[in-house]
Parts: sequence; structure tokens; C-alpha cells
Amino acid sequence: MVAELNLTPEQSAVANVGPDVRQLVVAGPGTGKTHTLVGRLVYLVEECGLAPGQEILVLSFTRNAVKEIRMRVRAGGGDTAHINARTFDSFATRMLATVEPDGTWRTRGYNGRIWAFTDLLRDPSDELLSTRSRTSSPSGLRWSRRC
Repeated sequence: MVAELNLTPEQSAVANVGPDVRQLVVAGPGTGKTHTLVGRLVYLVEECGLAPGQEILVLSFTRNAVKEIRMRVRAGGGDTAHINARTFDSFATRMLATVEPDGTWRTRGYNGRIWAFTDLLRDPSDELLSTRSRTSSPSGLRWSRRC
């Protein structure tokens, strides 16, 4: 499937690397950032064997970008269609609802919920999050080196 995406050599260099590689892609509108992201997601699922609904999370600032990402990965079919793509606000709200269902975050707006979740991530006394973040990775994420 990765080959079917017709990525440029530059896009392939970004998309076709293992899950332990961190990258920052800076490019203007219409340059293929979303197309490259889809290529990366396909590579991580199909070549590296990552579980799309459990080991991959795509966060974006806008609902339109999330909608576009979801549409493109679903159009490709396969397991990649199950990627978890959310806005930062949606992810923060979902996590806060899980950890603090009756918390004061419910009265906050968009930025307030993101800040509340950021504060929760920094709180070492929260057992749910601190247990999940105890890994060997400095980012708190556990990478499985499968490709």
C-alpha cells in the first residue's frame, strides 16, 4: 500500500522510517503534509506492525484536518483505516473525562481543557497517568521496534 501512495522521494524519507524516529515537518499549504502523514501511518501499520487503534494517535489542531486525515486513511482501506485521529481538545476532554469525570475542567473552554490535561500529565500523584508513563522512553511513550 505504501508504494501505491506515489510519495515523492522527500515524502518517502519522512514516511518510511521506524516508529522511534521523531520528525518535524515544516511546509506551506498544499505541499503534501497530509499525504505524507498518511504514508507514514500506512508504513507504521503495514510495515512496522503497529496497532492503529492502540499504538498510534494522531493529534491535530483543527477538526477539518482530523476529518481530512480520517477520510484519507479510510479511503485506503486496510487496518490503517482504524487510526485514532483527534483534535488536541477532543483528546484532552476524553482523557479528563476518564480520569476526573466530575472535575472542574468541565467548566473550562477549549484552551482550559487542554491546560487542565497538561497539568494532569505533570501531576505525579495521578496513578492512572503515572503508571502509563513509566517506560524507558524519555517522552513517556513506549515504542516497539518492529521495523
